[in-house]
Amino acid sequence: IPGVARIAARYAMDPKEDTDLRHNAFFALERGGPTPEVVELVRSFLSDREFRELASEALTRWGVGVE
Repeated sequence: IPGVARIAARYAMDPKEDTDLRHNAFFALERGGPTPEVVELVRSFLSDREFRELASEALTRWGVGVE
């Protein structure tokens, strides 16, 4: 569904949101698979202390690197 990945990323990146909501949004984004849009969004989480490790693991699992 167009736009869903960006919406999920917006919720996951928002430190004002509930922690469970943030993690669920990140996992929804991750389940979108390694499309160019999702890879770009997941890479943006490498600078987020809370999601850095999860983002790195997803990118490695997808074989796209953490660049």
